[in-house]
Amino acid sequence: MTFKALLTSIAAAAAFVSAVLWFGTAKIRISVWGDVLKRDASDAQIIVDDVDFFATVAEQAKWNRSAALVAGFAALCQALALILPT
Repeated sequence: MTFKALLTSIAAAAAFVSAVLWFGTAKIRISVWGDVLKRDASDAQIIVDDVDFFATVAEQAKWNRSAALVAGFAALCQALALILPT
């Protein structure tokens, strides 16, 4: 396996991981009825269908950050693979 092929394989694997993280992000819901508080309580709270909007968005932001980092790594690997001579 050449270095170019290795970079392409790593890019594909990283893109897959990024997609899984982003699909996982879409499924996150923080219920207001949970046993453990997911964030510091404040007076400002939006509840939709028993889901704490602010806590959900905060948790989704963490997952989105990870997905974006992995996607960026995948793009970097793919760009390097394209630049390398055959």
